[in-house]
Amino acid sequence: MLFSLAAVLMHADGSSAQEAEKSAMVTFYMHGNRMTSGVPGTHTGLFYGQVFDGKSRLFSFREGFYVKNNLLISFALQSGPHTFFASYGKTPAHGGKVDLVLEAGKHYFIRAASESKGVVLVEFEKGRLDAVSCETARSETEDARLLSTKHVASQMTADITPTSFPVVCP
Repeated sequence: MLFSLAAVLMHADGSSAQEAEKSAMVTFYMHGNRMTSGVPGTHTGLFYGQVFDGKSRLFSFREGFYVKNNLLISFALQSGPHTFFASYGKTPAHGGKVDLVLEAGKHYFIRAASESKGVVLVEFEKGRLDAVSCETARSETEDARLLSTKHVASQMTADITPTSFPVVCP
């Protein structure tokens, strides 16, 4: 119920309540500390790249000094199949992906991380996305803050939905 009301409010640009009910809520987040995670050869590094839905850029996690970033943002997205990419490049072709079929009225959580190969002097990083449970997202976002809307693609700002802290699980 709270999601439906928030989605209707965020779609005040003329979209109907019916359209809001056809959407799913997707919360993207990253967490971690570059000093304690993301050592070469791990899969838990701090991701500071861009997230795409298909070929469309959604937002960038690159905000401020990224030694420690615990950021999250939520969107109301159309139900149906989606392929999300985490990329350090300007296109989604260079990143890790997760395929989801979003169901209207449901809430999904996607964690962004980086994985690296190599050694300290020659390290290769790439983005990775993982669909996680609400409980995992809640525990990993306890000290998170909202990603600034200035890092969101202009065509996506109307789809941003309010996010509660801490994350509430059913």
